[in-house]
Amino acid sequence: NVAIGAAGIEALLDLRGAPDAAGREMQATVIAVADQLASAADLAGGKVAQRPVVVVRGFDWRPSEEGASVLVMESGRDLFL
Repeated sequence: NVAIGAAGIEALLDLRGAPDAAGREMQATVIAVADQLASAADLAGGKVAQRPVVVVRGFDWRPSEEGASVLVMESGRDLFL
């Protein structure tokens, strides 16, 4: 699943430069938070359970005004185009 929008939350979580569990500096880790939340909601709701809404609790979100446009990669860097 993918997010089709993101309003008021940080859509990307950039962890480059942060230490990993072993203490090594992460070089390329940028998490698409909006997509991950969409996937978690799908798992929680179930494909055939006919639950149109899922409430996700406990996620430590960060406010942002950027929106989902940050999820779109420029065509020169996109591996799938």
